[in-house]
Amino acid sequence: MRPFAASLLGLACVATFSSASPLRAADGDLDASFQGGAIRVLWGNDAATANELLPLADGRLLVGGTIADPKRWAVAKISSTGALNLDWQVAFTPFGFGNDGAEETGEVYDLWRDPSGASETTSLLGWVKVTDGINRPALARLTAAGALDATFDGNGLKIVSPAPAGWTNLFVNDGKFLPDGGAVFVGSCKNCPTADVTRVFVAKLLPSGALDTGFSGDGWISLSQSLDASNYGSAVAIDANGRIVVACGSTSGMFSSYFVARLTATGAFDGSFGGGDGINDGNIAGGFSRVTDVSTDPSSGRIAIGLRVNATYPQGAAVDVLTAAGLDDDTFSGDGHIDLDLEEGSSVDSVVFQSDGKVLAVGNIDPNGVQTGGFFLARMLKSGALDASFDGNGVKRVEFDAAANVDDGALVVRTWGGRLLAAGYAGAGGGDEQAFALVRTENHSIFADGFERGSAGGWPGF
Repeated sequence: MRPFAASLLGLACVATFSSASPLRAADGDLDASFQGGAIRVLWGNDAATANELLPLADGRLLVGGTIADPKRWAVAKISSTGALNLDWQVAFTPFGFGNDGAEETGEVYDLWRDPSGASETTSLLGWVKVTDGINRPALARLTAAGALDATFDGNGLKIVSPAPAGWTNLFVNDGKFLPDGGAVFVGSCKNCPTADVTRVFVAKLLPSGALDTGFSGDGWISLSQSLDASNYGSAVAIDANGRIVVACGSTSGMFSSYFVARLTATGAFDGSFGGGDGINDGNIAGGFSRVTDVSTDPSSGRIAIGLRVNATYPQGAAVDVLTAAGLDDDTFSGDGHIDLDLEEGSSVDSVVFQSDGKVLAVGNIDPNGVQTGGFFLARMLKSGALDASFDGNGVKRVEFDAAANVDDGALVVRTWGGRLLAAGYAGAGGGDEQAFALVRTENHSIFADGFERGSAGGWPGF
């Protein structure tokens, strides 16, 4: 594995991170205006993991995730300076779906607010387990004050209607809200309809939480790359044209690869994508690859895929980029692929495009030595080269170290006011103690409107 540059330092914090401020912070430095740049949101002694971020129009931030044990959903509201908003009710009352018949509450996959500002309610989506081996998509809605909204399905919680008759072994792996408040979920199913074959499923919902019967007739569709392999939907994104981009895994024996499909809003394969059948296939990274995230660039339509590679230790990380037409983007690192294998193992768990087309990737890194894991941050140019203007060499490690040598890791990345914002977990040692963890870095290419286009595109008159 490649070592980190010597200039990268392990960083530590307890509840917030602080350090002496340089005369001028460099691009990629921790943002001192955000409680020092790295904060932990504590939930007693419970294990807490932040899975999703939603920057708000008023400059604040919602952080969604899970609290265990038992697993429940939780949302914290954070000010632009990193302070916890104490008037946000659900910040102190995590909630689950046990009273609605769920045996287990799973991860939060997305947060949403009406972008028009007409409503300040907040929606969440994720999954629950209703019987052994059977998952169902789930939704929740919060009032403007952060309480469960009783006007949504009676108690603010909704478990989506079952899959079509005969479908079994349903697992929900990801979901995203649509611009209108509807939602799309992806995962895997068996006997759907091919007997004893695992296929990808996609389900589409209306803003009410009801299945969208305009999508494939009943709101559900299954697909596969090959019936000789097990296929599963790993991650989903919605592009600027409302099309559904699904990054899927395919396994056969000890061999694993991935493919990407693009569907229209009605559930048809998009014939302008991939090989003319709506699928880009044959993507293999190191003989074993597992998709962790997929993201689209609203400006160019390019698609970034986050990958964990290698079936055994040490784990590796990679990012692939496709063109808007679903072909390997050979302008990105020559073949559309960049390896990010560092030190004793690394992962990419989330990717997103900046508005200037650069790619941000975050995950976990196991550094050389006794440290078990820290936040891994990377920024790539549109060409696929690591961006040397970001922390000097394009990659950065952040260690919270609330206790010695505990595990920290980033699971989601967004831009907030043009700055890189990552969230995940920070261990505290002893039992299940683990906190929401957030990191925000500087970006010196931010215009007054909060974008980092690197051009005059955001200026009046252009």
